[in-house]
Amino acid sequence: NDQGQLGNGSTTNSLLPVRVTGLTRVIAVAGGYLGAFALRQNGTVWGWGSEAPGDGTSNSLVPVKVIGLTGVTSITGHTPAASSRDGTVWAWGGNFYGQLGNGTAGTDRSLVPMRVNSLGRISRISDGPTALGRDGTVWAWGPEITALGVLGATAVPKQVPGLRDITVVAGGDYTRYALVGAG
Repeated sequence: NDQGQLGNGSTTNSLLPVRVTGLTRVIAVAGGYLGAFALRQNGTVWGWGSEAPGDGTSNSLVPVKVIGLTGVTSITGHTPAASSRDGTVWAWGGNFYGQLGNGTAGTDRSLVPMRVNSLGRISRISDGPTALGRDGTVWAWGPEITALGVLGATAVPKQVPGLRDITVVAGGDYTRYALVGAG
């Protein structure tokens, strides 16, 4: 908890679960490297810990509202991102491998969400980053895209060839998964 990852206003470690300060009506949570995010019923996203909780600062010991996001339907934590009801995707945090999806990569990062360009209408977002299109296609960007049949790492989303009728996507640092049909 040295970076406030517990979200309880302190930097004291705890071997027992502690309540995150001030959050109610949470429908999803996502853990990151040094922080976490929560999606509330009203479609807002809240972040705490280190590495850009999304409010324009680099860390917070308690949950802060992520700037500019409304109508959110899914979130990720390791690569902070959100998809909204209108099908748009937003990303923030580190961008060493193009995780922001804006065509740049390197040491720059964003402390507030930036719209990910070159995507169709998205239904869900997953770490990696990976996005599930409303038409069952899969889109990916950032590190290690080569394994997905897309040439090299890319700082802009690319459709993963050969994947259709996908219902669920999941991802991590260097892996991505897709569920075809009902399973």
